[in-house]
Amino acid sequence: MHTKILKSKKGISRLFSVVFAFVVVPLALYVTTGRVLADVSEDFEQAQVYDDNGKYPQAVQIYENIITEHSGTEHALRAQNRLTRMHVFTGHSGAAQTACQQLIDNFSQYDGIEKAICEVADSYLTLKPQRALELYQYVIDTWSDPNDEMWAQSGVVKANVMLGNESSAQAAYGTLLTQYDEHTNICEAVYDVGDTYRFKSLQKALDKYNYAINTWPDYDAWIDEDDAILRQTNLVILRLSVGDESGAQAAYEDLLTTFSGNYKLPGAVLDIANACLVSGNTQKATELYQYTKTQWSGTGHHIWAEAGLVNTNIATGNDPNDTGIDELLTDFSEDSDLAKAVYTVTEQYHYVALTRKSQGNSKQAGQYFAKIVSLGRKLIKDLLGTSDPDLSSEVRYLMGQSYQKLGDFGKAIEYYEQVVAGWPDGAHAWSAQFRIGRSWEQLEKAGAVTRSEAQSNIRYAYQKVLQDYPHCPAVKAAKAWLQSHGKSN
Repeated sequence: MHTKILKSKKGISRLFSVVFAFVVVPLALYVTTGRVLADVSEDFEQAQVYDDNGKYPQAVQIYENIITEHSGTEHALRAQNRLTRMHVFTGHSGAAQTACQQLIDNFSQYDGIEKAICEVADSYLTLKPQRALELYQYVIDTWSDPNDEMWAQSGVVKANVMLGNESSAQAAYGTLLTQYDEHTNICEAVYDVGDTYRFKSLQKALDKYNYAINTWPDYDAWIDEDDAILRQTNLVILRLSVGDESGAQAAYEDLLTTFSGNYKLPGAVLDIANACLVSGNTQKATELYQYTKTQWSGTGHHIWAEAGLVNTNIATGNDPNDTGIDELLTDFSEDSDLAKAVYTVTEQYHYVALTRKSQGNSKQAGQYFAKIVSLGRKLIKDLLGTSDPDLSSEVRYLMGQSYQKLGDFGKAIEYYEQVVAGWPDGAHAWSAQFRIGRSWEQLEKAGAVTRSEAQSNIRYAYQKVLQDYPHCPAVKAAKAWLQSHGKSN
């Protein structure tokens, strides 16, 4: 799961925007801060950008400023909620604990506090389920709103599932069904429990989905129809995962019928096609991509159907040069999503290349790695703009990996250095920095550079790992090399 803090209170796979009640603020606050409350939305957006790019101290500062400058408003509660969740997702346990306690102590009288605490509990669910359980139970014991209690009760079930306490999970699930069976959104709560079981048991997850859909078949009662189509999509994918082809087909047909007018239907069909591709069911994936292409030709989904067909050709074909990529590049040359679509093709090439290499077919693996390099150059030269820095980093990192596999370690270093220089706080920066050192090691081993030149560059690369990314997974290996070569810091 990505570390973005906008997670769902009602399920780890859903987004849910909590609307906190507005609290009237004295006019003096406007004067002392020199800002109007409407401006705070820009601060939240900037904090999210910092969070997305791994610049957590900057995000923390913005949230703390909002809490101070907008004390007594919904914005302060929202900022405290986000601050807490960001600390949870980034693994700052002490800061998360402190921020959570401040949320409870300083905002207990605010409208929306129950929802905020449940959201924090959701953030803890897969990371520290025991802490999530404590927070869900705290909401149940402290507040009496039936809506919040129901979601907290479903949280108790989910936390026990994650903890492996199956008897406690079943007991809490029984309470959920008996006490809230008339609640408008009980169906969604049961689906959420099924979502959590997917981490532990696909069959138990399927049981919960089946119970929900058979007991409450009317999607009209859902808070958001988009949530309903997501659940039906997940049901299809889950049936495929357990090998229930006929059940998956029935659920898929129900999806098409029930949500025929929903704008998210083409995306749902594509999600199912992608799941089929990942599971190796290329025949079904091809069928669904082709259906999307025919049914929604000329829409924004068309390019993704075409890219999917290219990817199924890569997955099934033996010739990496005969996949349809040229047609994709030509037919959608003006499409704003072309760069992203082509990148999915490079990812598919990479997956197949690694598979072929693991099977001992190094020659064919090399052909696929060469295709990645060719497409990567095309992306960088012609398709990538400045509007998607994450994709630019991803492409260069994949290029570095591919050159490394092809034995061109000098080129690999070139692209890894671009990743570190251009996106030092990006998701791949620490790995790219470490791989620079590894590539110099390989150059030395191949006799392509002198020992002195290689070791000087290796030492510099690994010292940068320790200096710039002291908590990354590569620290141990970098330290080991430096210690074995006479210097550890």
